[in-house]
Amino acid sequence: SEFSMLAQSLLSARRLVATRSQTVATSHSAFKKLTRDAMTGVFVTVKVPPSVKEEFLQVMTEDVEGSRKEEGCVRFDLLDQGDGVYSFYEVYTSEEAMAFHRRQPHYQGWADFKKANMDTVGASQTVIKFELVGSP
Repeated sequence: SEFSMLAQSLLSARRLVATRSQTVATSHSAFKKLTRDAMTGVFVTVKVPPSVKEEFLQVMTEDVEGSRKEEGCVRFDLLDQGDGVYSFYEVYTSEEAMAFHRRQPHYQGWADFKKANMDTVGASQTVIKFELVGSP
């Protein structure tokens, strides 16, 4: 009958709307979680003169090892690019975790070293801040 065909069409349309609404809600909540929990980090590059290379490596080894023990630190790597150029790549679970990192003694060692060598290491520093896309 015409009534039963109309009823079936309405039910199908309702199921489709419900399914699409659920998909949109799921996508929206996943987006909110992704943006709320976005991991953040920095990619830092410095030029280190031979006269302070050993001190730099000692300070950075302490910073890397201390940072990796922090709950909010996902990754911290020191990279030697040759010719006295070093980069470090740090990823944290949140801005708060990065702020916590900057209050730690191992970070202060790096900050003090950079300040003491501001005319060389400090002046050469470049920092690229980023948010991680996807999982680490």
